[in-house]
Amino acid sequence: MGFLAGAVVGLGVLLIHRAWGNPKPVKIPGEFYPLVGSALAGTLVGLAVTGSSVVAVCGAVLGGAIHYVLRQAHTKRQLRAQHEAWPDVLDDVVASLRAGLSVSQSLAKVGERGPEMMRGPFARCAQATRAHGRVDLALDQLKEEFNDALADRVLEAMRVSHELGGRDLAGMLSRLASVVREDNRARGELLARQSWTVNGARMAAAAPWALLAMFATRPGTIEAFSSPGGALVLSFGAVVTVIAYALMIKLGELTPDSRIFTRTRRTVSAGTRPATEVGSQ
Repeated sequence: MGFLAGAVVGLGVLLIHRAWGNPKPVKIPGEFYPLVGSALAGTLVGLAVTGSSVVAVCGAVLGGAIHYVLRQAHTKRQLRAQHEAWPDVLDDVVASLRAGLSVSQSLAKVGERGPEMMRGPFARCAQATRAHGRVDLALDQLKEEFNDALADRVLEAMRVSHELGGRDLAGMLSRLASVVREDNRARGELLARQSWTVNGARMAAAAPWALLAMFATRPGTIEAFSSPGGALVLSFGAVVTVIAYALMIKLGELTPDSRIFTRTRRTVSAGTRPATEVGSQ
């Protein structure tokens, strides 16, 4: 306990020193408060059930971990739904082009009648096009909003289509929609196989803590884990669980696509011109 208190005090002194030497505005991520709330809920449950501060700390770690896992799962579902919506977006653009509309007008139509989750970004893209009068800037903003490799490829194809034009523009985008559908189908099959690994990792990580919760109802268990040796065992178990779960998820996940169509601005020294370069994130 003395080591923990000393570590907290030392960390506080370090943060104060760094803030004093290089003051910057503090930006708290929006996900911070739900994470803290989940950890606090786990702490309260642990205290209410067992009355042990050691188990309460484990409850805080477990609550934060559950929130993180659920948040990651939600983000992946949103990204998967977004990937599934891109072929429909391309179909809408193709239909508008064949009706005689321009590329910018076709993109604006997606914001009106496209897939539900895509209407907001494309409506903002249409507003940016009307404000700046340039489709390329609006597409850059749209790429940054989606922040996804597949979106980059599709939007770059739209940019090239807008800048070069051509008679077979609608046909090219229609073939692109077919390619994206095939890619989504193949990735869906791989994700279905990967789900066995993910579910196995979750069960392996949750099993020892479920057993601990069952044993906590027996007399003498809480007293054993409240001792210094018991606290050390719980702390070691929590660290090993987190590391093992992260390794199992990392080894079983698919390789993410790299974003190669991104524009990054590099700050250069005084006396030189800022350069805009195309690179990968």
